[in-house]
This record gives sequence, structure tokens and C-alpha cells, in this order.
Amino acid sequence: METNDKLMSREHIKIEAVQYNKGEYNYLLSDNGSKNQTRHNSHYLNQGEIIVLRDKDEIEIGNTKIQFNK
Repeated sequence: METNDKLMSREHIKIEAVQYNKGEYNYLLSDNGSKNQTRHNSHYLNQGEIIVLRDKDEIEIGNTKIQFNK
């Protein structure tokens, strides 16, 4: 993802797809220890916290807002 957002680092977050049933996945969000933190639905993620993303969740990285669509 390319951006001009100076508050977003190159490896700010991690979204991982984890299969839990045949053909079904959970998408896990975590912050990679970023200086400016990550917000999920307006709440800051704690260090080491992993969030299961749901359809229409909002992720804020610096000044950039992203909507997760499953």
C-alpha cells in the first residue's frame, strides 16, 4: 500500500489469514510495535494484542483509515 501519510510506518501492522475450517478463514490484526500505534474501531491496540477482524471494521494507521471487507 502506498501513502503519503508520514505517521504510517513501512511495516506498521500485520494482517494474517488463518484457516479454521476447510475454506473458511479468520483475519487477524496486530500492531508491529509501531511508534504511532494502530486503532481498531477507534480503540488503540495494546502491545501483543491480536484482533479478529469482522466485515466493515475500521483500521486507523497514522492519519489513514481503512475499512476491512471480508
